[in-house]
Amino acid sequence: MDKQPFLTIVTRCRQRPKMLTINLQQTARQTDRDIEQIFLPDLSTGDHPGGNVLWANRELANCGDRVDGRYAYTKDDDAVLVSKHFVEEVKRCAEANDWPHVILVKSICAGSKLSNHFLPDPKVWRVNWEAGKRPEKWIGHGANVVVRADYWKAKIAAYKGIERGGDWHYITDLIAGIPGKNIRFVRLDIVASLSLQRGRGVNFEDGCPADWWAQIAQRWRIQNYGTPEKPDWRLRWYER
Repeated sequence: MDKQPFLTIVTRCRQRPKMLTINLQQTARQTDRDIEQIFLPDLSTGDHPGGNVLWANRELANCGDRVDGRYAYTKDDDAVLVSKHFVEEVKRCAEANDWPHVILVKSICAGSKLSNHFLPDPKVWRVNWEAGKRPEKWIGHGANVVVRADYWKAKIAAYKGIERGGDWHYITDLIAGIPGKNIRFVRLDIVASLSLQRGRGVNFEDGCPADWWAQIAQRWRIQNYGTPEKPDWRLRWYER
């Protein structure tokens, strides 16, 4: 790799090419494209043994070493970036706060039971994270945290073996920190992403062609930097 991007976006995707196209279109709008996006496409035609969510969480847990960016952010195929200044603002926040371990951002979840659909919960957001305070209970999801790569790699395995609540386990582990180490959180008051639905492995798109991933990869010039047996699909936005 010739350059370390500021942000690696990790995207799990499965048989929803129209939704993924919107995802990519919104990322393309960023005023700062200092981004590399990793894709974890599910190319199977049926359910996974043990469950689709279990498979998806395992894939995410196993991709820690693939993050090349200075920070990492999870944004599945059913989520889009709301602000075109997201990367620009996160980078400014990171630099101004001496590269904190976690930058907490807001998101909108169309399937949330909360009346305003905003995450994390206001009680969670109002906690003084910068002063070392932590909420008693996490209410939010993975799109609410931009995580420094070294901390991401130390914590992403929390998804492994989880059938429900992968985000909760992961972020709870982020909050727990590392014994003897000062893990710094800061808040960035920006609505980062919109999740179009909750859950994964459901709501496949009708009429999805068998070669949906090949079409997406060709159209967006997503390259496999691995092998056919062990693919490593990436889109280097910073080169576009």
